Amino acid sequence: MLPLSVTKRPACFWTRIGVAMRFRYILPSCLLLALAIAFALARVATPRPGPCRIDLQLENLEKLESGMCESEIASILGGPAGDYRTQKGIGYVFAVSGPVVPLPDRHTKSEWLTDQYAIEVWFGEDGKALDIRHGAGCRSPTWSDRLLDQLEKLDPW
Repeated sequence: MLPLSVTKRPACFWTRIGVAMRFRYILPSCLLLALAIAFALARVATPRPGPCRIDLQLENLEKLESGMCESEIASILGGPAGDYRTQKGIGYVFAVSGPVVPLPDRHTKSEWLTDQYAIEVWFGEDGKALDIRHGAGCRSPTWSDRLLDQLEKLDPW
C-alpha cells in the first residue's frame, strides 16, 4: 500500500487550472450576470404610465362647440389643457372639417395631447373658442420597431 501523500486523488476542474485561468472564466461570467441584473432592474424600475385622465372620446369631441370658454371645454374633456402623452415621438394628423376660420391677431391656443388624440382650441380675446381641431396620434417608429421590420424582410418563409 502506498503512503497517503503519494496516492493520486481525482483533480477537480478548478484545481487543475491556474489562478489566471480561473479569473478568465469568472470575470466575464460576473460581468454578464451584473449586466443581466442591471437590465432587469431597469425594466422593473421604469414607471408604467397610468390611465390617462383626459377623455378624448368621439362623443366628447362632438360636444365641443365654438363659443365655449376654456373651463367648459376642460370640464367636458376631464382636465385642463396640457400634454398627457406617455410616449415620446408622437405626432398628430389633424382633420379640418368645414370652413377654415380666420383667426384674429390676438388669440391664444390651448392643446390637450394624449397618445391617441389631440385637440387644439384657439380662443379669442374674449376667452371664447374660435376654432376647434382634433387629430389622431401617430408614433414615429423606434429603433427596435425598425429593426423588427428589417428582420421580417429577411424572413425566408
